[in-house]
Amino acid sequence: MAVRKQTINWDIAISTVAVLLLVYVWASSHIYIFIPWAEMTWRKYKLGWVVYLGTINLLLVMSFWSFFAVALTSPGEVSREYRTDSSERRKHLRLCKKCDMIKPPRAHHCSHGCGSCILKMDHHCPWVANCIGFWNHGHFLRYTAYTWLAALLTECGIGYRLVPIMPISLSEGLVLIFNGILLFAVLILLGILLITTIKNIMENCTTIERLEVSHEKYSSLRNGHEQVLEMVGLTVKAGMGMAVPAPIELAAAGTRGWF
Repeated sequence: MAVRKQTINWDIAISTVAVLLLVYVWASSHIYIFIPWAEMTWRKYKLGWVVYLGTINLLLVMSFWSFFAVALTSPGEVSREYRTDSSERRKHLRLCKKCDMIKPPRAHHCSHGCGSCILKMDHHCPWVANCIGFWNHGHFLRYTAYTWLAALLTECGIGYRLVPIMPISLSEGLVLIFNGILLFAVLILLGILLITTIKNIMENCTTIERLEVSHEKYSSLRNGHEQVLEMVGLTVKAGMGMAVPAPIELAAAGTRGWF
């Protein structure tokens, strides 16, 4: 219990740092770079500034919304009602060795703070202080996509500002260098995560399953790009391409299946 509490505290600390970094980059880039730059070129590039800054701020709003959505949405914890004391049923069911709960197919036990089995668990993400599973995977995909796009547009603006058209003050120069390096690292790392997430969704595979030496492959209900579109909410269909099949013996034992 003490280890779990310590893990939760670390997750909260890491997720707080992630939010503060996002706020810092947004505020410093606007205060020291974009606003002074826009004031000098507003008459000539008014429409361009409205579109550029409007797009960045919209993406950041959506990024914050998705962050809290993925952090506060249950990833799909197996309910306590699925605990069974029947010795006969226990012979036919797949049980978790850590929490002694009925363990559905593709569920995994999270020992990083959640302390329970998660339906179609992808991974535990300390940056959002939550597991990524069946019910919040779409929020996680949107969060990484919005954040990456916002970082890309901000980095492009910083790169263009370095072109020696107008004089750069010392404070602006320091922010340009620091934010430029920070955003470059974010683009690389978050880009790898985003590509991996999309690839897993298209192949109906989780990060945990991909890391396993040998794992059962699950077929998709539809093709890969449709699953990605459904995950981000552009199309909505029953099942969302993420069906979790219940084995025959589980149904024969008279228990519920998970879908």
